[in-house]
Amino acid sequence: MPDYAYKAADTGGGVIRGIRFANNEEELATHLKEAGLYLIEFKEARARQIRNFFEGIQIGGPGRRGLVEFSNNMGVMIKAGVPLIQALNELREDIENKYFKKVLGQMIENIQGGDHLYVAMSKQPKVFPDLYVNVIQIGESTGSLDAAFFDLARHYKRIDDLVRNVRRA
Repeated sequence: MPDYAYKAADTGGGVIRGIRFANNEEELATHLKEAGLYLIEFKEARARQIRNFFEGIQIGGPGRRGLVEFSNNMGVMIKAGVPLIQALNELREDIENKYFKKVLGQMIENIQGGDHLYVAMSKQPKVFPDLYVNVIQIGESTGSLDAAFFDLARHYKRIDDLVRNVRRA
């Protein structure tokens, strides 16, 4: 059963690209029609196309350790006087987690659009829990954003250590 890379139109006229498994072209068109899509073009997908399609998909955020590292790094950069957007850009370039890179990119766009940091973070609930967002909001309003990041790093490090110790026991 080959994989097909396709381009289809939805009922609203939007163009959707994807990869679908089908025995032949007719089956591909039938599957897409059942999904409310109209096939525009297709070709048999190569392994590279399939890998690229699924490469950007990652389940979940950075996890506790990722938040600890992110918080420490942000705290250091803010304390050193690095502008917020520049600090986020630097971290985005260094982070290996593709989902977290995408989240940071969206946050940068939101901040450049006029949002506060805590508002941009609140739009990413899979990555930043309410506690995190609220502490950042307090840090922004009091002018001690660096201390807020360091406090969050300590908090999530303690939780991570506790979880690790419980698992070992």
